[in-house]
Amino acid sequence: MIVLRKDNPYKGAITLATICLLIISYFIFQLFIGKYNILSTNKKKTELRGLINEYEFNKADLILYEQKIKALDHKNIDEDVLEGEMKKQLYYTKPNEIMIILPSKK
Repeated sequence: MIVLRKDNPYKGAITLATICLLIISYFIFQLFIGKYNILSTNKKKTELRGLINEYEFNKADLILYEQKIKALDHKNIDEDVLEGEMKKQLYYTKPNEIMIILPSKK
């Protein structure tokens, strides 16, 4: 136990050490438990890597679709093929047509 007397020559040093200890404790607390702690930073970095990978995947899809769209030049398109694809993918029918959809085999 430390007893502080008026004539104690270490009074200033003990006070300074106590203040430094409190400041260091505060920063250690913030490092592990605070708002921007080590664990949340690592989680955010992992989430950022996942989002970057998803972005690259979507960017590759976009390039593929742009190439497909450029390939759809009006000089190269067969209208019957286009209409068949439109019916198959978009379930497009003309007003006087009936479409029957059969279940696919799995």
